[in-house]
Amino acid sequence: MAIMNLNKLRKQICSTVLLSVMIVTTAACTSSYEHADYEASMGTAHAEIINQDCAKDVESEAQTFENVYRLAASDELTIKVYDEPALSGKYALSGEGKIAMPLIGDVSLYGCTIAQAQKTLTKHYKDGYLLDPNITIEIANYRPFYILGEVKAPGRYEYAADLSVLKAAALAGGFTYRANKSEALISRQGDDEDAKLYKVEADIMPGDVITIRERLF
Repeated sequence: MAIMNLNKLRKQICSTVLLSVMIVTTAACTSSYEHADYEASMGTAHAEIINQDCAKDVESEAQTFENVYRLAASDELTIKVYDEPALSGKYALSGEGKIAMPLIGDVSLYGCTIAQAQKTLTKHYKDGYLLDPNITIEIANYRPFYILGEVKAPGRYEYAADLSVLKAAALAGGFTYRANKSEALISRQGDDEDAKLYKVEADIMPGDVITIRERLF
Protein backbone atom coordinates (compact mmCIF):
# COMPACT_ATOMS: atom_id res chain seq x y z
CA MET A 1 0.00 0.00 0.00
CA ALA A 2 2.86 2.38 0.91
CA ILE A 3 4.56 1.66 -2.44
CA MET A 4 1.34 2.37 -4.35
CA ASN A 5 0.85 5.66 -2.50
CA LEU A 6 4.47 6.61 -3.20
CA ASN A 7 4.04 5.91 -6.93
CA LYS A 8 0.83 7.92 -6.96
CA LEU A 9 2.58 10.82 -5.23
CA ARG A 10 5.42 10.71 -7.76
CA LYS A 11 2.92 10.87 -10.65
CA GLN A 12 1.18 13.87 -9.06
CA ILE A 13 4.51 15.68 -8.61
CA CYS A 14 5.53 14.99 -12.22
CA SER A 15 2.17 16.21 -13.50
CA THR A 16 2.43 19.41 -11.44
CA VAL A 17 5.98 20.12 -12.65
CA LEU A 18 5.00 19.48 -16.28
CA LEU A 19 1.98 21.79 -15.98
CA SER A 20 4.15 24.53 -14.44
CA VAL A 21 6.66 24.26 -17.28
CA MET A 22 3.86 24.48 -19.85
CA ILE A 23 2.40 27.60 -18.19
CA VAL A 24 5.77 29.37 -18.03
CA THR A 25 6.55 28.44 -21.64
CA THR A 26 3.14 29.65 -22.84
CA ALA A 27 3.51 32.94 -20.96
CA ALA A 28 6.96 33.51 -22.42
CA CYS A 29 5.73 32.77 -25.94
CA THR A 30 2.73 35.06 -25.50
CA SER A 31 4.99 37.87 -24.31
CA SER A 32 7.28 37.33 -27.31
CA TYR A 33 4.34 37.33 -29.72
CA GLU A 34 2.95 40.55 -28.22
CA HIS A 35 6.38 42.20 -28.50
CA ALA A 36 6.78 40.99 -32.08
CA ASP A 37 3.29 42.22 -32.95
CA TYR A 38 4.12 45.65 -31.53
CA GLU A 39 7.42 45.76 -33.44
CA ALA A 40 5.65 44.77 -36.66
CA SER A 41 2.89 47.33 -36.16
CA MET A 42 5.51 50.05 -35.79
CA GLY A 43 6.36 49.52 -39.46
CA THR A 44 9.79 49.98 -41.02
CA ALA A 45 10.43 53.53 -39.92
CA HIS A 46 14.17 52.98 -40.15
CA ALA A 47 13.76 52.47 -43.90
CA GLU A 48 12.10 55.85 -44.43
CA ILE A 49 14.18 58.27 -46.48
CA ILE A 50 13.12 61.89 -46.36
CA ASN A 51 12.22 63.59 -49.62
CA GLN A 52 14.97 66.21 -49.96
CA ASP A 53 12.53 68.69 -51.52
CA CYS A 54 10.62 68.53 -48.24
CA ALA A 55 13.60 68.74 -45.87
CA LYS A 56 13.54 72.52 -45.61
CA ASP A 57 11.63 74.29 -42.87
CA VAL A 58 8.18 75.70 -43.54
CA GLU A 59 8.59 79.47 -43.68
CA SER A 60 6.01 81.13 -45.89
CA GLU A 61 2.98 79.20 -44.64
CA ALA A 62 0.95 79.98 -41.54
CA GLN A 63 2.18 77.84 -38.66
CA THR A 64 -1.01 75.83 -38.24
CA PHE A 65 -1.02 72.13 -37.40
CA GLU A 66 -2.07 71.22 -40.95
CA ASN A 67 0.67 73.35 -42.52
CA VAL A 68 3.57 72.13 -40.40
CA TYR A 69 2.54 68.47 -40.10
CA ARG A 70 5.08 66.14 -41.74
CA LEU A 71 3.90 63.00 -43.49
CA ALA A 72 5.23 59.56 -42.57
CA ALA A 73 4.41 55.86 -42.84
CA SER A 74 0.73 54.89 -42.36
CA ASP A 75 -0.68 58.35 -43.06
CA GLU A 76 -3.63 57.97 -45.45
CA LEU A 77 -4.22 60.71 -48.02
CA THR A 78 -7.14 61.73 -50.19
CA ILE A 79 -5.60 62.91 -53.46
CA LYS A 80 -7.69 64.68 -56.09
CA VAL A 81 -6.29 65.36 -59.55
CA TYR A 82 -8.69 67.78 -61.23
CA ASP A 83 -10.50 66.28 -64.22
CA GLU A 84 -8.56 63.01 -63.79
CA PRO A 85 -10.79 60.62 -61.77
CA ALA A 86 -8.60 57.64 -62.65
CA LEU A 87 -5.70 59.28 -60.82
CA SER A 88 -7.72 60.43 -57.81
CA GLY A 89 -8.38 58.36 -54.70
CA LYS A 90 -7.07 57.36 -51.28
CA TYR A 91 -3.43 56.44 -50.90
CA ALA A 92 -1.53 55.31 -47.79
CA LEU A 93 2.16 55.93 -47.23
CA SER A 94 4.13 52.69 -47.12
CA GLY A 95 6.68 51.74 -44.48
CA GLU A 96 9.24 53.57 -46.60
CA GLY A 97 7.13 56.73 -46.72
CA LYS A 98 6.09 56.30 -50.36
CA ILE A 99 2.79 56.22 -52.24
CA ALA A 100 2.17 54.30 -55.46
CA MET A 101 0.49 56.65 -57.95
CA PRO A 102 -0.90 55.75 -61.38
CA LEU A 103 1.45 56.54 -64.29
CA ILE A 104 4.31 57.91 -62.17
CA GLY A 105 4.77 54.96 -59.80
CA ASP A 106 6.28 55.23 -56.31
CA VAL A 107 6.78 58.74 -54.97
CA SER A 108 8.42 59.52 -51.63
CA LEU A 109 6.38 61.93 -49.51
CA TYR A 110 8.09 61.16 -46.22
CA GLY A 111 8.82 64.37 -44.33
CA CYS A 112 6.64 66.50 -46.63
CA THR A 113 3.98 68.93 -45.51
CA ILE A 114 0.70 68.79 -47.42
CA ALA A 115 1.70 71.80 -49.54
CA GLN A 116 5.08 70.22 -50.33
CA ALA A 117 3.43 66.90 -51.20
CA GLN A 118 1.13 68.69 -53.66
CA LYS A 119 4.12 70.38 -55.30
CA THR A 120 5.99 67.07 -55.48
CA LEU A 121 3.14 65.27 -57.25
CA THR A 122 2.51 68.23 -59.55
CA LYS A 123 6.17 68.19 -60.57
CA HIS A 124 6.07 64.45 -61.35
CA TYR A 125 2.86 64.62 -63.39
CA LYS A 126 4.10 67.65 -65.34
CA ASP A 127 7.09 65.62 -66.44
CA GLY A 128 5.50 64.19 -69.60
CA TYR A 129 2.12 63.07 -68.25
CA LEU A 130 -0.24 66.02 -67.68
CA LEU A 131 -0.09 69.47 -69.25
CA ASP A 132 -1.24 71.49 -66.24
CA PRO A 133 -2.06 69.21 -63.28
CA ASN A 134 -4.23 70.65 -60.51
CA ILE A 135 -3.70 68.51 -57.42
CA THR A 136 -5.14 68.82 -53.92
CA ILE A 137 -4.29 66.60 -50.95
CA GLU A 138 -6.08 66.11 -47.65
CA ILE A 139 -5.25 63.77 -44.79
CA ALA A 140 -7.96 61.12 -44.61
CA ASN A 141 -6.48 59.33 -41.59
CA TYR A 142 -3.46 60.21 -39.50
CA ARG A 143 -0.97 57.53 -38.56
CA PRO A 144 -1.67 55.90 -35.17
CA PHE A 145 0.06 56.63 -31.89
CA TYR A 146 1.38 54.14 -29.34
CA ILE A 147 1.09 54.23 -25.57
CA LEU A 148 3.22 51.92 -23.44
CA GLY A 149 4.16 51.40 -19.82
CA GLU A 150 1.86 51.92 -16.86
CA VAL A 151 -1.55 51.88 -18.56
CA LYS A 152 -4.04 49.04 -18.41
CA ALA A 153 -4.19 48.36 -22.16
CA PRO A 154 -0.91 49.45 -23.79
CA GLY A 155 -0.71 49.34 -27.57
CA ARG A 156 -1.61 51.11 -30.81
CA TYR A 157 -4.51 53.59 -31.04
CA GLU A 158 -6.02 55.74 -33.76
CA TYR A 159 -5.08 59.40 -33.57
CA ALA A 160 -7.77 62.07 -33.25
CA ALA A 161 -7.53 65.84 -32.98
CA ASP A 162 -7.01 67.46 -29.57
CA LEU A 163 -5.69 64.33 -27.87
CA SER A 164 -3.60 64.94 -24.77
CA VAL A 165 -1.45 62.41 -22.94
CA LEU A 166 -4.18 62.20 -20.31
CA LYS A 167 -6.87 61.44 -22.92
CA ALA A 168 -4.58 58.92 -24.60
CA ALA A 169 -4.12 57.14 -21.27
CA ALA A 170 -7.90 57.05 -20.85
CA LEU A 171 -8.22 55.38 -24.27
CA ALA A 172 -5.74 52.78 -23.05
CA GLY A 173 -7.94 51.85 -20.08
CA GLY A 174 -6.52 54.39 -17.66
CA PHE A 175 -3.40 54.43 -15.51
CA THR A 176 -2.28 51.49 -13.42
CA TYR A 177 -1.90 52.05 -9.68
CA ARG A 178 1.89 52.26 -10.18
CA ALA A 179 1.74 55.01 -12.82
CA ASN A 180 3.32 58.43 -12.68
CA LYS A 181 0.17 60.42 -13.45
CA SER A 182 1.79 63.83 -13.87
CA GLU A 183 4.20 63.37 -16.80
CA ALA A 184 5.19 61.02 -19.62
CA LEU A 185 8.03 60.35 -22.04
CA ILE A 186 7.22 60.94 -25.72
CA SER A 187 9.30 59.87 -28.72
CA ARG A 188 8.38 61.99 -31.73
CA GLN A 189 9.40 62.08 -35.37
CA GLY A 190 11.84 64.90 -36.06
CA ASP A 191 13.04 65.33 -32.48
CA ASP A 192 16.80 65.24 -32.01
CA GLU A 193 16.54 63.28 -28.78
CA ASP A 194 15.07 59.82 -28.40
CA ALA A 195 12.36 60.99 -26.02
CA LYS A 196 11.31 64.10 -24.13
CA LEU A 197 9.40 64.58 -20.91
CA TYR A 198 5.92 66.15 -21.17
CA LYS A 199 3.16 66.96 -18.71
CA VAL A 200 0.07 64.78 -19.09
CA GLU A 201 -1.91 67.84 -20.22
CA ALA A 202 0.33 68.18 -23.32
CA ASP A 203 -1.15 67.44 -26.74
CA ILE A 204 0.18 64.44 -28.63
CA MET A 205 0.93 64.10 -32.35
CA PRO A 206 0.27 61.31 -34.85
CA GLY A 207 2.97 58.65 -34.63
CA ASP A 208 3.98 59.56 -31.07
CA VAL A 209 5.25 56.77 -28.84
CA ILE A 210 4.14 57.61 -25.29
CA THR A 211 5.66 55.85 -22.29
CA ILE A 212 3.93 56.16 -18.93
CA ARG A 213 6.58 55.58 -16.31
CA GLU A 214 6.26 54.02 -12.88
CA ARG A 215 6.02 56.50 -10.01
CA LEU A 216 8.86 56.60 -7.51
CA PHE A 217 6.69 56.52 -4.39
